[in-house]
Amino acid sequence: MNEIIQAILSAVIMLATACAYVFCIKFLLPKYVIKRGYYIEDNLGRGLKRFVSDSGRALLFEPHPSIRKYIKQYALVSEKGNKYLQCYVDRGANRLTYSIIMLDRNDKVIDVVEVEEVTAKRNLTQPVYLHPDTSYVALIVGSVNKAKLADSAVSYYTQNSIVIFGMVTAAITLVASLIFSLSFSNFMSNVGAGVSSDGVIYFLTSLIAAVAAGVISSLLLLMDCNKNNVRVIK
Repeated sequence: MNEIIQAILSAVIMLATACAYVFCIKFLLPKYVIKRGYYIEDNLGRGLKRFVSDSGRALLFEPHPSIRKYIKQYALVSEKGNKYLQCYVDRGANRLTYSIIMLDRNDKVIDVVEVEEVTAKRNLTQPVYLHPDTSYVALIVGSVNKAKLADSAVSYYTQNSIVIFGMVTAAITLVASLIFSLSFSNFMSNVGAGVSSDGVIYFLTSLIAAVAAGVISSLLLLMDCNKNNVRVIK
């Protein structure tokens, strides 16, 4: 009877370890270890006018000079509890892709949305609804008439943060692998299956898994950066 209880306990520990590992890798590390930076300062607009009416209010901005040839002006509109952005674009920009970085009153990035807009025969873009806490935005044009702009990166990671991400991933993998291996050994012993109980073997196996996880996670992150136009800086 005691063996059955021990086997069940070992199985619960294995399941809990696997769940905790996935939670850490998928949620905790991206939020607290590998933080993404955004190119905000060089992509902010200059406030021009403020409009107030019975239905709401609007703030008119002139974008950064780097994109002013494509987007002449843009407005942040608050109306009936909704906030949205509309841009006044140049007639030559028939098809645009641009990113909107939303920031709150504390300069914190709330969300980022990518927009693809066809503006042929009109100068005003369709409304893009924003997070209700948005106080201002940074605009980054990705492409004009299907031609990608050279300086269109929206965000970045530092090299140090990627290295730390790989090291933390390896450390978490090492701990989780050791706990899982020892629990598995205990489970198999209590159900009558003979397995090696050599702690050195478990440690070496877990160490190899940890190093592999750290390297692979860093490489996958770099591949994702290259795919999604995210820069890696010093």
